Amino acid sequence: MEKSGVALPWWPLAAVVTALVFSQLAHGQTGIDPSSALLLNSGNRTSTERPASGQDTRLDSGRYTTRPRERAERSTIVQPAPTPAPVRRTTPAVNPTPAPTPVEVTVEPSDEQGTVVVPISDPSSAEEAGRVIEGRKEGLLEIGFGAGYLYENSSSSYSYRHYSMAAPVYSVDAKVWLSSEFGVGASTYSTMGATISDGTRDLAATRAEIAAGLFYRKHISDERVFLIGVEFQDQQLRIPTDATTRLKLRTTGVRVSVLGYWDRWRLGFSVAPKLDHEETSDAGTRSGTSVEAYRVGFEVGRRWTFNSTNAMYVRLRHDVEQVSFSGPATSPDRVTGATPDGVGVTSGTTVIQFGFEWGQ
Repeated sequence: MEKSGVALPWWPLAAVVTALVFSQLAHGQTGIDPSSALLLNSGNRTSTERPASGQDTRLDSGRYTTRPRERAERSTIVQPAPTPAPVRRTTPAVNPTPAPTPVEVTVEPSDEQGTVVVPISDPSSAEEAGRVIEGRKEGLLEIGFGAGYLYENSSSSYSYRHYSMAAPVYSVDAKVWLSSEFGVGASTYSTMGATISDGTRDLAATRAEIAAGLFYRKHISDERVFLIGVEFQDQQLRIPTDATTRLKLRTTGVRVSVLGYWDRWRLGFSVAPKLDHEETSDAGTRSGTSVEAYRVGFEVGRRWTFNSTNAMYVRLRHDVEQVSFSGPATSPDRVTGATPDGVGVTSGTTVIQFGFEWGQ
């Protein structure tokens, strides 16, 4: 360099530059991680070691080394992408049938009246689930007995068949159920201390009925029951044998009855389409040569329960019997003195009963 025409020596400046370069190199070497075997030379290679075949010796220096080619090739192998599985196409089912939903039924203990509550979560499955009854609300045996009052009135143009009577009455009935639907039963009632007028005196008389038959029972619900009965009945009016103006009567035949129970109410009717009617008298009096008899009736009742086996009841029953004779009577009328031909008789019997029922 020259300044003001004086030449300065260059070597002091070169020495300073060289010192700065070597100080920077030493500082950079100390900042490198010595654990890296890829960048730093171990410094233990002897002069007799030769590079592996295929290794580039141009990069082998005191500070750098090269990795073997085989290791680099293995590390750069690209794994092939997995082949996707083929998609299976399925044809959907046409109108599949849904599986039925199971119904969970919980049976609760019965109450004092024997009623069991069965909750059903799905109302549509109520019909399939049916009723579950813990124990039997309906008993295998039913027995009832009671007392009441009977009134009977017989209307006819023939004086032998024209009368009325009233008296207290007792009744007994029982049913045995062979299954939940079918059973057998019988019933009877009879007057106590009844009398009938003989024109000049009152005669002791007895009005009685006995019936027995088969019954079919259908439970519509826990509070509604449908009952059908087919019974053979025998009704009699018994009077003393020395009566001269009255006749002993007996009517027998088959009676079909239909009853319905709504909670504590009872309502029903009965029909006897063909009956055998007989008249008996020591004097041989008859109202005609042949006879046809029919009977219909209805009843209504109320029931008060104490528990599932005991109850009190009240019943009103009324029967109407129509009897038609053909041919002349065997004896003249004791009032008019004429002998009638084709006598007709209409009699009505009303019975009010108060009683007690027991079932098991």
